[in-house]
Amino acid sequence: MSFGYQILGFGAGGGGPPEAVVYIDDLTSSSDAGIWSVGGDWVYDDDETNTQSGTADNWLMMVAPYNTNYYKTTPVSYNISTHEFTELAADWTMYALGSSSHSGSGQQLSLDRGVWGMRSAAGSFTARKYFNDLAANLGSFDNNVNFETQAQYYGGGRRLNDTQGILYTSSNTVSLQMGTYSGGASTVKSAKPTGAAYYNWDFSSPGSGSEYANIGTANEHFFINSNNSASFTESTTRIDINHISWNGSAGGSLTKTDTDSAITLPTHTGSTERPVVLSTTWGNLLIHIDTNTPANSAVFPITWSGATPTVGSSVAWNGGAVVPAGECFLKGLDGMNPGGNYSKYTCGQDRVGSTDLYRTVRVYTSGSDMLVDTITIDFSNSDGTHTVETKQTAVTTFLSSSSATIWPIFMKNNTDLGIWHKDTAKFHYIENAYF
Repeated sequence: MSFGYQILGFGAGGGGPPEAVVYIDDLTSSSDAGIWSVGGDWVYDDDETNTQSGTADNWLMMVAPYNTNYYKTTPVSYNISTHEFTELAADWTMYALGSSSHSGSGQQLSLDRGVWGMRSAAGSFTARKYFNDLAANLGSFDNNVNFETQAQYYGGGRRLNDTQGILYTSSNTVSLQMGTYSGGASTVKSAKPTGAAYYNWDFSSPGSGSEYANIGTANEHFFINSNNSASFTESTTRIDINHISWNGSAGGSLTKTDTDSAITLPTHTGSTERPVVLSTTWGNLLIHIDTNTPANSAVFPITWSGATPTVGSSVAWNGGAVVPAGECFLKGLDGMNPGGNYSKYTCGQDRVGSTDLYRTVRVYTSGSDMLVDTITIDFSNSDGTHTVETKQTAVTTFLSSSSATIWPIFMKNNTDLGIWHKDTAKFHYIENAYF
């Protein structure tokens, strides 16, 4: 890890808002598969306890890709004053299933807790699903509860809220389960339905409440697919909304309520970018993204009566072709992460005012580089009308890169932003990003 350098941003001088200042550091390797957990004073709410305090006031856990027979993770601390990284311990093995084909993914629930799904070529492709909590030194798991072992299930763990996760299997034998975990040596899990009807590419939960990264409804979620398929081509316009509920009891069945052909997307010739769903305090949104014709992107509002959605008329994406939806980080922005290795704090909901105001970024090509704008999106209106506002233009740059693959961390102070950029293996800490 090496200390980077500062870049003065584009904030106004004089009596205007403070200037953005960017610190850039190396952070492990571009082969790493992401940041799966983040903790400490920089992100925790005032009523949350940092069990690593004194050892690592601000920390994150990197995921290294599988290595013949195991997955490993790297605990890293970040000094918010000096902007220096320190590896707290060497990479440690998370899962060793003993095979030459070994993969999986996991996400943070809250604090030190996570949800993971793993599979291995050993034992007829044995899959294992876990809830876990990290040790205080971040160098091991205090608990790593084997939620289920099953052959031929290939999938990962997905965050729903602070205490609930979804174990989704996306190939071979398709299935999903819901589980509840608050740390310790036991969990509560639902029954496990299977079949093509559970294919999906994004999910959220019916919006209610206003707590950061927990705006959905407990024991409920919904996912989207197209005619029981996870494929999405330029000719796909049918979107089904599939509601799932659970009574929260161990082994309790999941009740699935389908609303087929709930949404008909605009045509999107030349674009295969899949729609995204997000939660709000009044319901949900589906964002149609057209990368070929950005002005064709649209937002559909969704409100709920029990398990039945009502989809309102679509409205044009407010960013139009100036801030294209396809260049904005949107997937999992409500903290309900649809796949891959992500932390709770990829949730961009506002910490001070309305949780329907989202902070995020636009990442776009400029010559051989990628530029970053910070933006906010106000989704307060239940008719889907919204406002996209650019806060800082070209606030930082990923040099010599054509990749927009990033892991953002939205800080507790509501103004700063951290971004790990996979292609360059650089971490950018941006002070005053949202003024």
